[in-house]
Amino acid sequence: MLRLFAICFFVLIYSFSQAQQRLEPGQMHYIINPKPNNILYRDTLYRGSKQFMSLFYRTRDQQLIDLYLKHQSNKVTGQILGVAGSFAIIFGIRNLSDENKKGTGWAMIGGGFASLITGGYLTLQGQKNLALAVTLFNQRHNKAVLGVGVAPQQAGFVYKF
Repeated sequence: MLRLFAICFFVLIYSFSQAQQRLEPGQMHYIINPKPNNILYRDTLYRGSKQFMSLFYRTRDQQLIDLYLKHQSNKVTGQILGVAGSFAIIFGIRNLSDENKKGTGWAMIGGGFASLITGGYLTLQGQKNLALAVTLFNQRHNKAVLGVGVAPQQAGFVYKF
């Protein structure tokens, strides 16, 4: 039995371990950390809503801006529903101890659980929208350009990435 538990434990640990994320130079990268929603772009780490807003609005690409706004609305709504669901579950459990409020308690627990699940779903959708915005940004705005200049006694190359 102990051997089976050890094998399951190592398989579980192995499944959650990840290799390092490859960071292509000149591209935008969505980094999943313990503090979510970090973007690395051109040697700058962007964290949080205000920095993302300046990065996406600077492109003047309406689809990127819409994905950013969806990310924000889903994230905020998901967090509010998650907190409300947690409180509803707590108060529902508290109402179960009272003989006269068992129905109300079960209703609060069920509603709180549904709210908690919906909040988690919206939070994940917000992260998906931000990842889509990063992918779309890389497809549209990550263009390498090679320029060649020739003068009477000189030749030059310019590589912009």
